Amino acid sequence: MPQYVICACCATESGIGDDNLSQVREIRGYWVARGAEWDDPRLKPKNWELLKQVANIPPEWR
Repeated sequence: MPQYVICACCATESGIGDDNLSQVREIRGYWVARGAEWDDPRLKPKNWELLKQVANIPPEWR
């Protein structure tokens, strides 16, 4: 169910296309493959690093 919340990183809307793990992986993979550019760069933390962020994803969600 849509929650009308847009991710500042990947611009995915919560509840749209992320209903199961395979969809989450597909969306994340697409975002990373396109360079992992933030949708709203103003909200990107100064020390944010993609590889460190991805390393924090639990193995069952990778």
